[in-house]
Amino acid sequence: VRVSRVVDYYKKVKGRKVPVYRTVTSKSTSTRGTETFVSGTGRLGEQDEVIKRENASMFLEDNYQKNYEGFIANTPENDIMLSLMKQTNRERSLKFASMLQQEYINAGRINRGVQEKSLAVLARAAMPAVLTEIGFVSNPEDEDYMNSPEGQAEIVGGIIKAIKNYKRLAETSF
Repeated sequence: VRVSRVVDYYKKVKGRKVPVYRTVTSKSTSTRGTETFVSGTGRLGEQDEVIKRENASMFLEDNYQKNYEGFIANTPENDIMLSLMKQTNRERSLKFASMLQQEYINAGRINRGVQEKSLAVLARAAMPAVLTEIGFVSNPEDEDYMNSPEGQAEIVGGIIKAIKNYKRLAETSF
């Protein structure tokens, strides 16, 4: 348990300002490292609505039937295509998340792994998406690392390298 005292406010006692302290505790300061999240299966249904909304504009085109030959909304075939898109995005998200975690490992960071979590920010992305935790401010060592110029350079460098590696893979394999 990490305990610190902070001045909450001042009160006047006999005309003098006296600090009133508050004790702040943080249960775990041992949690540290990096982890990257991909959308959990609990919110995959939200992606359907996002995909439908983002693709709705194609029906406003004058010649959408010609441009999107064979596409008919709200059919079993379309639902299968949406399902395949979600699965592809999920696989690509997992791939990028693994590449990102590997860069953190290469920089000597503690690896908390790739995890699935039902987070709105990920569930509503109609494309490969990850959320990465670069450290914990509740841990003094992580906080110092994240605030240091060297730590920031390593973190950003690793993210950039993972993006470039993923882009290279996507251009040659997908």
